Amino acid sequence: MPENPTTALVKTSQSPALARVSSQLALTDKLLAKPEEPFLIPYRKGSKWGYCDRNKNIVIDCIYDRTEPLCSGFGAVQKNSRYVLLNNKGALIAPLQFSAIGWANEGIISVQRNGIIHLLNINGDLLPLDIKLNDYYYTWEYFPRFYEGIAKIKKSAKWGYIYKDGRYVTSQEFAHAGNFSNGMACVQVGKKYGFIDSQGEICISPDFDYCHDFCEDLAAVSKNNKWGYIDTKGNLVIDFVCEKAENFSNGLAVVKYKGKYGHVNKLGNFISPLRSGRVESFNNGLAFVYYWDGNRERGFIDTNNNFVIDCFDFAIVYGFMGKLAVVSKDNQYGCINRKGDLKIPTIYHCINHYEFKDGLAYAHVGKICFDWSNGGYLDELGVEYWEE
Repeated sequence: MPENPTTALVKTSQSPALARVSSQLALTDKLLAKPEEPFLIPYRKGSKWGYCDRNKNIVIDCIYDRTEPLCSGFGAVQKNSRYVLLNNKGALIAPLQFSAIGWANEGIISVQRNGIIHLLNINGDLLPLDIKLNDYYYTWEYFPRFYEGIAKIKKSAKWGYIYKDGRYVTSQEFAHAGNFSNGMACVQVGKKYGFIDSQGEICISPDFDYCHDFCEDLAAVSKNNKWGYIDTKGNLVIDFVCEKAENFSNGLAVVKYKGKYGHVNKLGNFISPLRSGRVESFNNGLAFVYYWDGNRERGFIDTNNNFVIDCFDFAIVYGFMGKLAVVSKDNQYGCINRKGDLKIPTIYHCINHYEFKDGLAYAHVGKICFDWSNGGYLDELGVEYWEE
């Protein structure tokens, strides 16, 4: 209901002069506003790659052997087996070529140059690390990836931790090292597992046979082949009664108890009867389940255990990443939305189900996956960003 200008605490009427000033200020703000930067999408034209915007207008010419979606502000392009890095405006971050590109996270990307792993920030500052690798024989675990400003780093058979400036968090090395979450990381000390803080100090004693990283303020830990959960102070909040336990997601975690699977909440209560079958973690409020006891059910449930999407028509179903989930039928792949409608038809040889990062996923048209000349990127509307 419109406000009465005579009884309002702030009068709603406005003098003509004040109205003109307000209009002029609004126009000034509009003129001073920075133009929105285009969202860069890898685009393939024939066998060459560049970038376009959402309307398929070419922003960076298709002259490269391969281009990657932007991640944490970094875009990687490959030419003649070497990589260069661009920012979200399409400008070179550093006038250097790299033999391999690692993980990008929290404004830092790990790269390999002349056999040395470096850290590179969005300003182009390059920081070499004391890790030397063969240019052709390496594994991705050697490339640091930052979580909460700290990355685990592998040297020989042991793990350590570094800050973004390359300083070591602690001189101690570990046989196992997790990623930081809730200000802590799971580490192996001797034959037991515990947690260190961001200063490298033990904050939860290594009393466990194994543990996962913290997720949503709880961590799964095991003793004597049974699993439970602790809080960030090390208190046991769900007892050691489970045969398996996964990380919490959307307030629920998958556990195996007495040979059957289900979802447990943070109070240790199951949201539904335990069943035999395949039960996955929740993502964006939905979890895939495939029960083969009693009434066979296959599809997605919500956090209240309501069966909301039936997927028996599909041979393979992956979890939701963003708005879509990848499915397959007759050896061809497509995507369903959160209502179960087929939004991208099952016409592709493969869709990278772990992607849909920023609404994009790679779809393969030919029968050879990871052949970068036989497909391209799709968005969540099914728009194909390539041409032959």
